[in-house]
Amino acid sequence: MESTMYGAIQALPSEPVSDLLSIGVCPFCILRFFGIRDVVYSYPFLPSTLVECTTINLSKEPCNKKEQESFGHSNEQALDGRTCNNVSVNFDMSNPCIACLGIFQLEPGIDRQLDRICHERRERMAVTSKEKIIESVKKEGYQFDTFTVEISIPGIVMVRERAVWQHLQEKHGSQSRLQGKHLSEHVVSSKEALKGALIKSLEESLQAVHDSGSTFKIALRYKHPETVCELGFPGCSLKRKRGVMNEVNGDFTEPVESLVAIQRCLASISAKDFASIYPYPPPKVRSGSKSILIGGLKLHQGYI
Repeated sequence: MESTMYGAIQALPSEPVSDLLSIGVCPFCILRFFGIRDVVYSYPFLPSTLVECTTINLSKEPCNKKEQESFGHSNEQALDGRTCNNVSVNFDMSNPCIACLGIFQLEPGIDRQLDRICHERRERMAVTSKEKIIESVKKEGYQFDTFTVEISIPGIVMVRERAVWQHLQEKHGSQSRLQGKHLSEHVVSSKEALKGALIKSLEESLQAVHDSGSTFKIALRYKHPETVCELGFPGCSLKRKRGVMNEVNGDFTEPVESLVAIQRCLASISAKDFASIYPYPPPKVRSGSKSILIGGLKLHQGYI
């Protein structure tokens, strides 16, 4: 798996990757935007490997005159967090990803570099989904040979993915890995990637086999309160609207539109219209997330 992951990262175009890192897209989402699938998402040291490979590749690419002029820098000055002679990649893993809202940065076995680089933030995080699943299995005494995983992602993630994709196409659309590609066909969904990252680890920890037809379901629900501020589709338009705060538990109620409705709405909006409604790249999120056990193996991910 390590050689497969390393080869996939080595083949990525360094300039777009460096750009995505600098605006706050996590390494896992970068792989998604370049259509990389399979088990690479479960590799524990993927973030540092991607940053290292990107730095090495950039150091081999001389900064041309056109690139310097586009940034208004001389040969000795920084370009997107790096210099022509002394290359460095600008990426801070302590901030939640602007595309997935930090979902991939919280799961065990996905971003273990977070322990070393952002130890203080990691200590403030709630117990991860995998740890809660295992804890619940032991506490309730569940017995099963197979299981299935169901994941629910907040609708705003799809809007943010569209914004990142539009940024990529506008700035790096001439790259062969992006040219002529479409978001719905090329980008790996956050659900698919998250399952790829978690399932193998869960199989080993639970000593059970993942089977989509299993009657034993593990449900992961991700929510983010800023969804109600950023998302709204009256008349199929991305218009801001406030959500409802539950005064009892402090939870947020998202707009009732289904993910399918959001997908249809986004598909009907042209790039020009989308740019006039929502910023790209998308704005940074203010904080991380916590996990809340709702009951049995049904988990609710709440972002605060």
